[in-house]
Amino acid sequence: MHIQVYHGVNHALSYTFTAIEENENYLVGPEVRSFVSNFVFESLLFRSDEWRQEKGVEPDEGGYAGEIADLVGRSVAEILTTQATGNPGIGKQRLLLIDVVQKIQADWCKVFPFCR
Repeated sequence: MHIQVYHGVNHALSYTFTAIEENENYLVGPEVRSFVSNFVFESLLFRSDEWRQEKGVEPDEGGYAGEIADLVGRSVAEILTTQATGNPGIGKQRLLLIDVVQKIQADWCKVFPFCR
């Protein structure tokens, strides 16, 4: 993966997590942030052929950084804004890792390219 792609995606993930917390009033804890980030970066590192074939982008070329970051941000937002459970005492719903994993298993295959 090109360093510009890495930085663009890292920024998109951080922005998406923060936007969900602010706009959806969810708490996105470090366990969810870490899991989702690792899931995305693994896909970019080891499944670049699928990115190329399915979305016409090349993770190994810096010129695609913005387009890839946009794809990742939209996909992550779609998954994370549809799942939250209560967490009494803090006034926000907390995204639990188990809920995110179940949502990915059930629905993320519709959101390329993070599943098989």
